Amino acid sequence: MSNKSARKAILYFSLYLCSHSYVKSGELDVGYDSKYVSEGRNNIAHGGITWLQLSHELQPSLSVIGLYGVGDNYDELNVSLVYSQNFAEIDYYFSLTRLEFFQDNAYDNELAFGAAYSFEKPFTLALDSTYSTVSDGAFVEFSLTSDWVLSSRLTLSPYIKSGLDFGYASDNKKGYNHSAMGAIIAYRHSEELGLYLVAESVLTTSQVHTETSKNNLDWLGLHLVYRY
Repeated sequence: MSNKSARKAILYFSLYLCSHSYVKSGELDVGYDSKYVSEGRNNIAHGGITWLQLSHELQPSLSVIGLYGVGDNYDELNVSLVYSQNFAEIDYYFSLTRLEFFQDNAYDNELAFGAAYSFEKPFTLALDSTYSTVSDGAFVEFSLTSDWVLSSRLTLSPYIKSGLDFGYASDNKKGYNHSAMGAIIAYRHSEELGLYLVAESVLTTSQVHTETSKNNLDWLGLHLVYRY
């Protein structure tokens, strides 16, 4: 699978975890990331990426998400249908995503499943998994997030993540891919408007380093979110 064929259907599952209690029927997210990092790889050679994401709840358990990203000689469109539910204190979702890479004249179809369980509050353990029909491979990521309410408007959510690649990002990779640690600072201006600052550092395996010539990646993101 090409470096550029990377999934981003849900920008940050950790971001969802720290903000879902305020979500209404829909959400508009406009943001910029200094690098486009996914699966332990920087998907754009130069510069960052600007994101526009719109999600809308069709019914209590069914949502549609549209995401468009544009960077240097790169653009990506994702359209996802997401079913979410909870069972025995576990939140979970299934999603179907169509991806279009217009400048590369490429596409992909992806199936995803994720689950999150909160324990010993404020800790949340989550699993996100994706299967790509084009690469015929899967990627699994585990994360642990801790949400700390600093004030009525400010929340700090540090997290750690670890990813496993099974032919998704690399045809030759089966097993441990990367680890990452970061934090999200969420400022809630009102019930409708919020601002998020994301900082993350990624440490990759020797194989990813050999493929990409990058051993670690640091990036920042700033997103403005409007909920309606």
